[in-house]
Amino acid sequence: ALDEVLIPQAQQPGCHALTRPYNLSMGLPLRDYPVVGSALKLFGLLAQRSSLDDLGQLLRSPFLAGWDEEQTPRALLDARLRENGELNLTLRTLRYHASQVDEPYACPRLLEQLDRWQQLARSCPAQDSPAQWSERFAGLLQAIGWAAGRGLSSEEYQTIEAWQGV
Repeated sequence: ALDEVLIPQAQQPGCHALTRPYNLSMGLPLRDYPVVGSALKLFGLLAQRSSLDDLGQLLRSPFLAGWDEEQTPRALLDARLRENGELNLTLRTLRYHASQVDEPYACPRLLEQLDRWQQLARSCPAQDSPAQWSERFAGLLQAIGWAAGRGLSSEEYQTIEAWQGV
């Protein structure tokens, strides 16, 4: 129906390749975009244990501050954690390995961010209003350096805008 009204020439025989002046798409749920998926995995750090898979994805995520300078050590840290064979790890275990300054998988920037994250998370009350939780979630993400690992593409920026709008 839109074609009939907006590009009536598309109805003529032999007319195949026209650029439509509109775009209809369902898009993905926000959680399926990598930048938002990383935010959700970060909130998983608040649990007692996190899956090795989730931690690995976070360590390799370009959406965490310091990724550009610690990309290789973070990948090595992921490999080190996998060598242990544990499927679920505590934040304490992650912090321990990241703090090993004599190892190639030492990640001092990540460790600093995790410290800020933990300190802020501990200060969150057990109960609060939805508006306050929204502010706290934003503060937690800022403390750990979410969406600050490298420059964002236009799509990533728009995805973050949509996330913040929700």
